[in-house]
Amino acid sequence: VDRDGALAIEEFACAMHLVRSREAGGELRHGLPPELIRAAADFARAAAPDLPASGAQASSPLPWAISPEDVERYSMIFRALDTHGLGSIGGAEARVTLEATRLPTVELAQIWGLSDVDGDGRLTFGELACALHLVSRLARGEQLPAQLPAELVSALRAIEGAAPTPP
Repeated sequence: VDRDGALAIEEFACAMHLVRSREAGGELRHGLPPELIRAAADFARAAAPDLPASGAQASSPLPWAISPEDVERYSMIFRALDTHGLGSIGGAEARVTLEATRLPTVELAQIWGLSDVDGDGRLTFGELACALHLVSRLARGEQLPAQLPAELVSALRAIEGAAPTPP
């Protein structure tokens, strides 16, 4: 995006979206949709603690609730990853996004274990939103919970009812 010859985390996220889209038979367009750039940048700021955050986030009334703005960002990421429109993604699809956070593999495995609520080895939109929310909280210095907090379980169920449409 900034043409400096190196990919920042948000540029990498955009590149992965384009690769996945092309693999699914999509056409490459000239330029990137502004909403994709915003979603990638917002995710990078939330997931990478060493990047400065811009703008203040509205605090959530419940400690583990997911804000509507985060749900929208997570929805864009899910749609970019679910190129086959299956309504869930496997480890291969999620790996690049989760590893881009630069969190230790052990913590990413814990996040996957907490988020894959039904234990099927795939993440639905709600489960991916849960994983990304846990990544965001961990990146801000919070501890991973031993089990999914009730607010996050409720958010996951609500999100599942409003799953994004396939790309």
